[in-house]
Amino acid sequence: MEKEKILTECKDITKLMLEGYTTSAMAKKLNYSKSTISSRIKYLFNKYEVKTRTQYIVAIFGEILKEHKIRHEIYEKNIKRLKNEIKSLKEQLENSFKKVLKDEH
Repeated sequence: MEKEKILTECKDITKLMLEGYTTSAMAKKLNYSKSTISSRIKYLFNKYEVKTRTQYIVAIFGEILKEHKIRHEIYEKNIKRLKNEIKSLKEQLENSFKKVLKDEH
C-alpha cells in the first residue's frame, strides 16, 4: 500500500511540476511537508537519472513519445494482419463462389 501511495504522490508531483509549481507550492497544494515533496522529487530524478526539473520533464515526454510510438507500431501490425486476413477470406469466398458456379453449369 505504501508503494501505491508513493506512486500516486509522484504522479501528482509530476503534474504540478509540469504546471511550474515550486516545491513549496506543491507541498501546500498537496498538503504534504516540503521534505516529502523534495524526497519524491529526488526519487523521480534518480529513477530517470536526471539532475534538474527540465531534464526530468524531457525524460517524461520522451517516455510518453516512446509509448505512443510502440502503440502506433502495434496498431500498424494489427492493421496489416487484419488486411491479410480479409484478403485471405476474400480469396476463399471467391473460390467457393467459383466452385458453386462451376458445379451449377
